[in-house]
Amino acid sequence: MTDDGSAPEATSPYGDPWTTKFYPEGTPAFERVVLFSDGVFAISLTLMAAAVTVPIVKDSASSSDMLNALLSQQGSLIAFLLTALWVAFYWKANHRFVTTLRGMSSRYITATLVYLIMIALLPLPTGTLGEHWNPVALAFFLLYLSMVSAMEAVLIGVAIKDRLYVRALDARERKRYLYGSLSPVCAGVIAAPIALLPIAHTPAMVLSLVTMMVLAVTFGSLVRRRYPVDL
Repeated sequence: MTDDGSAPEATSPYGDPWTTKFYPEGTPAFERVVLFSDGVFAISLTLMAAAVTVPIVKDSASSSDMLNALLSQQGSLIAFLLTALWVAFYWKANHRFVTTLRGMSSRYITATLVYLIMIALLPLPTGTLGEHWNPVALAFFLLYLSMVSAMEAVLIGVAIKDRLYVRALDARERKRYLYGSLSPVCAGVIAAPIALLPIAHTPAMVLSLVTMMVLAVTFGSLVRRRYPVDL
């Protein structure tokens, strides 16, 4: 207590908490963002898994009824598996990305919140595709994934602009990371319209999915070759 009976004024080693716009790695403010991000990813994945319901079988003793019931869930299963793989890819990329940061700026945290909102909404396109296995649902699904990938590019851009990396990136590294994060965006924008081709639904949807995966891998490989860096 001070002479006037009031509590002594506390000081923060990281500056005034009311005005600071940078939160160093290892501080509670930094770690809370990381923990919140992990929680959003986990909850989103759980909600998508919950959308895959146990099939209803008319006659549990009938093998044909059981097979038909399982086949009726194929849309939900495919949608969940595709999204689960994509979410795992997003989380792994985000995990590695955060380890390269020396801290977070207010602008970066704001961009992260937008990114996490999009992750939290992933059950919507996933559930739509699972419930209504048709070309429009698939196009919506692929375009939404492209938007999430685009938000990753925004995070990288903010980190570069605010100098958040543990070391400064040279021009080749900046292009490598930015263009690499945009590879799925380009793939999704190209693949989504293919699902809407005026042909039978199944061939169009399969072609769209294959195109998405092939282009994403191809674009990523081209970026890595064009801008090689020592990782």
